[in-house]
Amino acid sequence: MNAACSDKILAMILAIVTSFRHLGGWAVSTFRSREDLILENLALRQQLMALHSKRPRRRLTALHKLFWVLLRGLWSEWERPLILVTPRTVVGWHRAGLRLYWTWVSRARRMGGRRRVARNVQHIFDFLAATSAGTPASQLAMTTHPKLVGFTSVAKSSPLTLSYWSQTPYKLRDGAVKYVASPSEGQQTPAIELTQSPDALREAMIEQLTFRKIGTQFDFCVNQQSDATAMPIEDPTVEWTSPPCKLATVSIYPQKFDSSEQMSFVENLTWNPWNSLPAHSPLGGINRARRSLYIDSQQLRHKMNGIQPGLPTGRESF
Repeated sequence: MNAACSDKILAMILAIVTSFRHLGGWAVSTFRSREDLILENLALRQQLMALHSKRPRRRLTALHKLFWVLLRGLWSEWERPLILVTPRTVVGWHRAGLRLYWTWVSRARRMGGRRRVARNVQHIFDFLAATSAGTPASQLAMTTHPKLVGFTSVAKSSPLTLSYWSQTPYKLRDGAVKYVASPSEGQQTPAIELTQSPDALREAMIEQLTFRKIGTQFDFCVNQQSDATAMPIEDPTVEWTSPPCKLATVSIYPQKFDSSEQMSFVENLTWNPWNSLPAHSPLGGINRARRSLYIDSQQLRHKMNGIQPGLPTGRESF
């Protein structure tokens, strides 16, 4: 058989295959809606226009990408006529568009849309992500997060000798405050060295309150926001320098607090800074982020422990 005959036979086979494809397409199209056919033709024409673009190095422009993102939301069979790119690429365009949109809503618009994410809040999230990834604190202190490294320092003495700050602000009537609890002056505090145990802080408290039977007192105070610029609500890394106003004295009496019943009770408690009166509700982006995280972590913990969550009544005895 010569080459001419082979070419003729191959041409006949290709013609037959093409005819069957057209026949199959016609048969399938009879069972499809007119809207599907219109959208498919539109998608194919759009890709032909992209192929005939005068800029071959950038065939798919932003308008082409927007077309496919919109078509994906309007038509369930949008993947069928897709030729130039994969469906995963179109999904990536959609996600990138959503990120751009919400970034604009959060940072450009003053009203409406999702709550604005403060730059300092994002800075803290980046710091937590870096420490979770194993970046040394010394490296963070020398580069991007010098102020935040001190916030993760480990206590070097008993928790009963330390001062505590709420770090984030809270509402107090029409103003804002930060809470402060410091050991009261004039009391004798025993010198207790911390051990190398993982439970060293708890063991120091047991030594003082249970074995030595020495109680302690804390002054509970508030720092009021007197200057909104110098004491911003949305930046928890800024120290509020207003003088503390004492509200109460917290007394911690000698006691045993580490029995198995007490530890189980504490483990199953539900605690959330949003569990407060409306007049004392948390303020700022960090507290807004904590709200969902605390709820989700509580639900997971209670589910794993197999218990129903509850609030303390103040009448518990052990």
